[in-house]
Amino acid sequence: MRRRLVMTSSGGLVPFANAPRDAGRLVLSGPAGGAVAAAALGRHHGYETVIAFDMGGTSTDVTRISGGIPAVVAGHTVGGRVNRVPAVPIHTIGAGGGSVGWLDAGGALRVGPRSAGAHPGPAAYGQGGTEPTVTDANLVAGHIPADLALGGSVRLDLGLARAAVVRLGEAAGLDPETTAAGMLEVVDSHMEHALRAVSVEEGADPREAALVAFGGAGGLHASRLARRLGMRTVLVPPHSGVFSALGLLLAAPRADVARTIMATEGERDLALERRALEASVRKRYDDTFGHPPAAVRTGADVRYVGQSHELEVPLENGWAELRRAFEERHHQHFGFDRAGEPIELVNLRSVATGEAPVAWTDLPLVGEDRTPQGRDGVWQRENLPAGFSLHGPALVVEANSAVLLEEDARLVVLADGTLEIST
Repeated sequence: MRRRLVMTSSGGLVPFANAPRDAGRLVLSGPAGGAVAAAALGRHHGYETVIAFDMGGTSTDVTRISGGIPAVVAGHTVGGRVNRVPAVPIHTIGAGGGSVGWLDAGGALRVGPRSAGAHPGPAAYGQGGTEPTVTDANLVAGHIPADLALGGSVRLDLGLARAAVVRLGEAAGLDPETTAAGMLEVVDSHMEHALRAVSVEEGADPREAALVAFGGAGGLHASRLARRLGMRTVLVPPHSGVFSALGLLLAAPRADVARTIMATEGERDLALERRALEASVRKRYDDTFGHPPAAVRTGADVRYVGQSHELEVPLENGWAELRRAFEERHHQHFGFDRAGEPIELVNLRSVATGEAPVAWTDLPLVGEDRTPQGRDGVWQRENLPAGFSLHGPALVVEANSAVLLEEDARLVVLADGTLEIST
C-alpha cells in the first residue's frame, strides 16, 4: 500500500500523519518543491549551478542551487516571525502576474506588492478587476497573445486590460504602451534585485549559473532578466506552470537531526561526533518510514571565534579538512578569509534521505515526429519536436504559461521538452 507523504520546507517528504504535529515545518513547502525540481532539472542537463526563478500570480520566489542539491538553513522568517526549522533559503518578493500598478504620492510609477489575487484577478480576466496588473501590461505590450486561454478555460480580454492600463497612464501622463512598458520595467527591476540577492550578495557570480524559469509568468520575464544579469542560459522546464507541484514527486523522504557542539578547533573528536549523529538520524528515518535510508550526509555550522554568524560546510573528515572547507566557503561568501585564526564548530546537522517517488528520467521524452505550429511568431509548445530551434523575437505558449524569446535569442527544444534559451 502506498503511503501518503507531504512536503516540508527543507525539500523532503514526511508521512502525512506527521503534518499536524509538524505544521511549522511545512510553511515553505510549495517554494521548496520548486527548488527540488529546479535542482533535478539542472543535474539532468549538467548545470552545476542554477538559480530557480518562480514567478506566479502574487509573488516571485528565487533561490540559488549549487552542486545539484538545494541548500537547507536552520530557519527562516515568515511575517516577521522566526521559524527555527530546516528550510530551503527562499527569497520572496511581492512581484507576480497579479501585482498592481499604481502611482505613489510623488507621481512615480510603482508595481506591487499589492496583488489583485485570484479574484477578481487582472482586468483581462473579466472577473470584475479594474486595476492594471503585470498580466494586463504583458497583454497590452503584446507579450501574451490576446486569444490565449489560460488553463484552457480563462479567456483574456485585451480591451479590459487596455482600459485598466489607460486609466493608470492618464493619471501619469503617459500613453498606454509607455505605461505598460514602464510597469514591466519596474517589476523586472524588483526581480533583478531578488536574483542579485541570492547570487551577487552571497558572493556568487550569476553569470556562472543557468536561470530555471517557471511559474505561470516566469517564462515571460526570464530572458530579459538573464540579459540584465549577464546569464547566458535560461531553462524553461516542461510543465513550467505547475513545476513546483512536480517537485513534490521528485522530492525524497527525509529526516533531520541537529546537535549543538560549541567546540573550538581540536577540542572534540569530529569522527566520533559524526558517527553518533548519523546513527541518530538513521534511527529517526527508520522509525519514521519503516526502512533504512538510502543516503546520509552531515554538515557543520562553523565560524571564526568571535563571529556572530556561521556558514554550513560538509563534514567529511577531521579539523584540518573542516578548516579548509570553511575558509573556502568564507572567501567565496565574503571575499576574504582569516587564515590561522581559530575556528569554532557550533552545530552538526545530519540528513537521511530515501528514494524519491519519481526521478527526472521517468518523465516522458518529447517525440521528434511532432509538427511545429506557428503563426505570426507565436508557437504552440505542445507541438514542438525535440531538436526544434528558433530565433527571437517569438512567443511559445501553452495552457498554463508562455515564454517570451527576446530578439536575437535562440531557443532549442531538448529531448525531455525543456526549452533551452541562449540569451
